[in-house]
Amino acid sequence: MNTEYLDPIDLSAEAALELAELQEGIREDVPSLTHLVKLIIAIPKQSEHFKGRYGRSMLNNVCAYPIFRDSLKHEQREEWDDLEGFRSYLKRYLENLQTSVSEDNKEGINEAKRFCLELGKNLVSEKMAKIYEHHGHANWQDMRHESGPRLQTEN
Repeated sequence: MNTEYLDPIDLSAEAALELAELQEGIREDVPSLTHLVKLIIAIPKQSEHFKGRYGRSMLNNVCAYPIFRDSLKHEQREEWDDLEGFRSYLKRYLENLQTSVSEDNKEGINEAKRFCLELGKNLVSEKMAKIYEHHGHANWQDMRHESGPRLQTEN
C-alpha cells in the first residue's frame, strides 16, 4: 500500500476496524496501523510534483501537535520542555503501540484502537472547523431554511 497519497482520516478508521477484527480473531495482522504510523512518522519521498523538495511528515508538522496531543489519554499527556520532547514521546508511543499489537497484547490492542478512533475524530473535527472557517460564514448568511423565522414584508 502506498502511504504517500493516503488520507490519515481514512487510514485511522481502517486501522481501528482491523484492530477490532484482530480482537475478534477474524484477522491476524493490522497493516493499516503500520501504514498509519509510517504516515505520521516518515518523511515522504521526493515527489515528482515538487522537484527538489521533500514532503513533511505529520510528526514534523507543528500544526498537527494539538491533534496528536488530544488523541492521547489525559494521563498520557505530559508537560514537554519543547517540541522535540513531544516529538520523541509520540514516536516512542506509536512504536510501542505497534509492538504491543504485534505481540497480541490485549491492552496494547485496545489502546491502539482507542488512539486510532480518537485521531480520526480529531482529524475530522479539524477539517470541519477549517471548512466552516473558510466557507461556512460566507454561506451561512445566504441560507434560508423552511424552519427558520419568516420575515414579514409589507406589500
